[in-house]
Amino acid sequence: MDIHNPSVILMDEPTNHLDSSGRQRLYDWVEKCHSTLLVVSHDRTLLNLLPEICELEKHQLTYYGGNYEFYKEQKTLMREALQQRIEEKEKALRIARKVARETAERRDKQNVRGEKANIKRGVPRIVLNALQGKSEKSTGKLNSVHQEKADKLTEERNQLRGSLSPTAALKTDFNGSSLHTGKTLITAKDINFGYHSAPNDSDSQSDNEPSENNLPEQLLWQTPVSFQLKSGDRLRIEGTNGSGKTTLLKIITGQLQPQTGTLTRADFSYVYLNQEYSIIDDRNSVLEQVYAFNNRNLPEHEIKIILNRYLFPASEWDKSCRKLSGGEKMRLAFCCLMISNNTPDMFILDEPTNNLDIQSIDIITATIRNYTGTVIVHFAR
Repeated sequence: MDIHNPSVILMDEPTNHLDSSGRQRLYDWVEKCHSTLLVVSHDRTLLNLLPEICELEKHQLTYYGGNYEFYKEQKTLMREALQQRIEEKEKALRIARKVARETAERRDKQNVRGEKANIKRGVPRIVLNALQGKSEKSTGKLNSVHQEKADKLTEERNQLRGSLSPTAALKTDFNGSSLHTGKTLITAKDINFGYHSAPNDSDSQSDNEPSENNLPEQLLWQTPVSFQLKSGDRLRIEGTNGSGKTTLLKIITGQLQPQTGTLTRADFSYVYLNQEYSIIDDRNSVLEQVYAFNNRNLPEHEIKIILNRYLFPASEWDKSCRKLSGGEKMRLAFCCLMISNNTPDMFILDEPTNNLDIQSIDIITATIRNYTGTVIVHFAR
């Protein structure tokens, strides 16, 4: 681009799959670029370098005259104002229903007293029936007025609720780990690992691990790795592409054994969520996928309630998992774990924010923040 110097440059998720040095080079280039840039991205650092934001939603494109921080502030103000309007409508609806109820009760009491008084005065039955019919007609008309008012307020409230982002209401609350905080899960001392084939591509190798009697000429880490991981810890693994981050995760989970040093591993459960969310079977529909995790034999109506909670309405249940976006797969993965009641002792997130939109990133961030077990997050540096 520096050679051809185009006047307009289109960029679609340019920071996906870049390590931190690659992202930094892109950020530096964007700051110096004099061409017109149209960028589709969920990278908040990159968006903060751009002077204008356009948010594309289902029914509209909204313009914000500032960078991502400005956009976020404006969205927060709009959401708070919308929430306040919803609360005002709900309050008005409660008052309208209360007034309608009290008015009906008062009217019923008046009718009873009036009927008793007329009977006591000896009013003929035919006249009493006429008076009663007139009273019922008046009461029905009054009830209709109050019901119309309540219906109007309900409709207005629902319209306002529909304007809220659906992900704003989504909360994923897993139970805490069954392990007590501070229990030692892994103790590693001077461990190392290497591959015979393509040692610099360690993050993608899985079938070429050496045997104990046939160690590779080159190990992954210049300095052997020592660490201790305890229940409740939050660990971030960061490194350049090819530095062995995925290999270390496989050692932690027991899929690989170190070639040097010692490693002691306690018994614990874990869920590994990579950026493709491979616990989702693309051959399944959304409904088939959650039923595959229904080891508690939840009834159908409970499963469908949970699906709706995770923003999968009935119209989405027959959709192929292959067609889901990254954010949808993330929500479906959490939905499956919730249905199975499979709260792990450890969450391992491998490049979790790749392929996710900003709302989905907020969901996964809130989920992990509220989770009380052990968390390991893998990022490229």
